[in-house]
Amino acid sequence: MVAIVTGGSRGLGRAIAKEFAAEGAKVVVSARRASPTGLPGTAAETAHQIRAAGGEAMGLRCDVSNEEQVMAMAGQTIDLYGQVDVLVNNAGMMVLGKTLLEIQPAEWNQSVAADLRGPCLACRAVLPAGWSQGRSSAGPGGFSGRATAISFSARSGCRTRPRRTGCGRWGRSGLWGSPAELGRAFPRGLVCPATP
Repeated sequence: MVAIVTGGSRGLGRAIAKEFAAEGAKVVVSARRASPTGLPGTAAETAHQIRAAGGEAMGLRCDVSNEEQVMAMAGQTIDLYGQVDVLVNNAGMMVLGKTLLEIQPAEWNQSVAADLRGPCLACRAVLPAGWSQGRSSAGPGGFSGRATAISFSARSGCRTRPRRTGCGRWGRSGLWGSPAELGRAFPRGLVCPATP
């Protein structure tokens, strides 16, 4: 199994990447070069920690709001491993320590680009690889055989308006999953921020 974890430089993303590796997955950890808010951690550090624990991982710099970088991330993963089985869209950006009135429009735009545009671009880059692999599904029952799971860390729109968000089409095709489903499939201490 090959898993891409965006936003894997710290926190939940790092924990998810390490858990996939502990379960035997080859993990591609991606993150921006540095946090705009100065938080510690890089994708390379997470990949190093995985390799030090006996796992297989590659760390890549990727700003998920940049289509060219996202396509390169997917391409490098396919070039190295020949497949993508799981995509965890965990990358996001928060403006810390500011109220709504203090957040500048440029900061808001960065957050929206990472939180909304990023998962869309990552899915668009990875879905064709899943289709070409003839993968099946991952859902509430866990992974079935050779599954491709597209995981959204913030997918409330998929629950309320599945046809408008595209989740309905891909979900009916068997390409979907959430952090909660991944947690059930890889239950050893994986903490997910949202449950169905």
